[in-house]
Amino acid sequence: MFAAFAIALVGMACGAAPPPGALARAAVPVLAGRALPGPFASLEAWCAGRAPARCDLARGAFERDPDGAEVVDRLGPVGAWRAVRVVPVLGPDGDDRCALAIATAAGWYVADDLIERCAASPGPFHSRGRVAPVTTSPGAIAIVSGERHMPPCGDCALQVGHDALIVCGGARPVCTAPAWIAITGATGRGRRTWSLVGDVLTLGPLGDDLDLEPAVAAARVGRVPW
Repeated sequence: MFAAFAIALVGMACGAAPPPGALARAAVPVLAGRALPGPFASLEAWCAGRAPARCDLARGAFERDPDGAEVVDRLGPVGAWRAVRVVPVLGPDGDDRCALAIATAAGWYVADDLIERCAASPGPFHSRGRVAPVTTSPGAIAIVSGERHMPPCGDCALQVGHDALIVCGGARPVCTAPAWIAITGATGRGRRTWSLVGDVLTLGPLGDDLDLEPAVAAARVGRVPW
């Protein structure tokens, strides 16, 4: 699950002088974005349509914050949005998911395949995550989520895992595909910086000591199609 890029072509009126910065902006690739399904009348209405899976609206979505801070899995108003929540969805056969739900004036927009792991998921992996507004992109949010394998014997076994980033914005919510921003594994570890300024997302290199495809680990920059 990684963000794909497509070159944006910007047409200009014949003979018209481009506005300042337009040519530079046109050269920035456009990220593949996904509009969240909706609107639904309520979060409960979306959950009812997931049967036999069941939303656990009372449970926190994440066990830990990626940086050890207080866990945040919901927000109040962000820009034109009324609320943001990450909700565990419990499957009947252990196929648990995390639903990203955004409330607008038109209703709720919800997707359950953008965030990989919630606190309810079974197994030795612990969920890590955080939802936060992006101060350099008003009305946008960033969600960092991932997992860490926590062996029962502490440090006697390799602790592996990863964290992925998605950013979302727009009156009708649109999110990027997840992109790894941190990884720890048998082949090494790496962490990349990132920033979202307006609608331009910049990802630094993930690291040069990892056995990853260049398209995954390389630095990237692109515009989010809000």
